[in-house]
Amino acid sequence: MKDITFTIPKNSIVGLIGANGSGKTTIIKCLLNYYNDYLGDITILGEESKGIAQEDNTFAYIPNKAVYYEELTVEEHLDFMSKMYRTEERVEKLIKDFQLESHLNKFPHELSRGNQQKLSISCALLRDYKLLLADERFSGLDPR
Repeated sequence: MKDITFTIPKNSIVGLIGANGSGKTTIIKCLLNYYNDYLGDITILGEESKGIAQEDNTFAYIPNKAVYYEELTVEEHLDFMSKMYRTEERVEKLIKDFQLESHLNKFPHELSRGNQQKLSISCALLRDYKLLLADERFSGLDPR
């Protein structure tokens, strides 16, 4: 991967399309400042990416492989994340919107792949963000 330049206009949806191994996930991780040993500059919302500390970023990220606390139930995940981001008022709507009502007492390993994805997306949406980055998190979801 080299010589990549692109602009993401405000209030837009952008997709990265490319072959397996072409660097799509790497680009996302550079945007998130997970990798900062790349050449060139990344400016996000008018700010140099390398200068944004992890604790100061305003990005929500849905990784390509969901990461869970295996000892927490669905409800405990949502409770924990909403308390961390101080967005408890969003939990009920996300539970309803993603049809998680019957899964609240289940652990992530007990969920189908689609329901694991819905939990991952819900957790990301609990954060206040200016930029939502999703790395292949919508494959396998029901169209609804």
